[in-house]
Amino acid sequence: MAKTNRNGTIDLLRFFFCVLIVLRHFNDGMPKDSPMIIPGGGLGVEFFFVVSGYLMACSAYKRVNNGSPIKVAADTNTFMKRKMNGLLPDLIVASVFSIVCYSITLIPRGFKAILIDVAQRIWSPLMLSAAGFGCITELWYLSAMIIAMLVYYPILVKHFDSFVRIIAPLTAIFVIGFMYKGLGSLLNPSLFVTVMHKGMIRAFGEIALGVAIFPLIQSLSAKELTKKAKVLISLGNFLSVLFAFLIMANREKPTYDLLCLAFITLCAIFSFSHQGILADKFDNKFFSWLGKLSLTLYLSHKWIALSMKNVYSGVAKRHWFGLGEDTGFDYVFLLTAYLVCTVIACTVIYLISQYIRKHRESSRKKLKKVFFDTAAQ
Repeated sequence: MAKTNRNGTIDLLRFFFCVLIVLRHFNDGMPKDSPMIIPGGGLGVEFFFVVSGYLMACSAYKRVNNGSPIKVAADTNTFMKRKMNGLLPDLIVASVFSIVCYSITLIPRGFKAILIDVAQRIWSPLMLSAAGFGCITELWYLSAMIIAMLVYYPILVKHFDSFVRIIAPLTAIFVIGFMYKGLGSLLNPSLFVTVMHKGMIRAFGEIALGVAIFPLIQSLSAKELTKKAKVLISLGNFLSVLFAFLIMANREKPTYDLLCLAFITLCAIFSFSHQGILADKFDNKFFSWLGKLSLTLYLSHKWIALSMKNVYSGVAKRHWFGLGEDTGFDYVFLLTAYLVCTVIACTVIYLISQYIRKHRESSRKKLKKVFFDTAAQ
């Protein structure tokens, strides 16, 4: 299979943790007494925040060391523009589907209910929901990530070493400690704390953690390791993912949230070091595609669960949703419907987004050709 320059292990883990998030959010469309598949699946977001922090540090490191003068505002603008381009057009296409489909399920409640919902959700595609605009939707993670990076990146390019080695570690320690001890857990992003949602605080703490592990990963990546050491790193990576999964799959209380975050951070360190004995085996187009697909999958699921809740709660007559005498049948039926609808939505959004990307790239090439031909004349 053709090799790529992307880290296939990270791409595989992106997809894995995204699937856990999808399974967890199924319960957002279920009654409160319904059994949880992955009770701590929401902790998968921690992986994405840590990875985003490390990749931001890599981008800033390249910028600081490319030899040209630092222009904080211009460099930040370039970085954020590149980040947003990576999210588009999936973000816009999924947002349209989300608002339209969810609004359709609100029709029985009347036009006012639809209008109120749209007024709350319209802030999400603008990346403002995590800061307190409107309501928290499935886009809160992206909103929090973008805002946190907009704060951190200018400091990174201006004071790289100080931020990576002092400011980021201290920020991660105090913010994550405050969330766990002061706010009760790492989850519940919709909780509003004085000036912002908890999800925004979560982003600041865990993206800082991703920045803080940059020197460690760079040091580990540069070492010449024996085959035995590479095997141990692969084993450590596997066990880190396994223990994180077991905590997420059996979470009843936030007792082990910090331990789960520690395991997630370890697997990010091992994976980014690319020192595992099997690391090269994952660096191919298939795993690269899985990593890219995780964004579309993330944007395609939660509104389906909430839409299903609107539809079935409106016709419920007995038990959970009035689908039969056996509540177990209800659960299996709805889980199957949720997964099928999520796969269909993901496929449709992916295909439309890919078409827009190709059309956009084709238009750019045509414009460049016209520009250069005109200039030549």
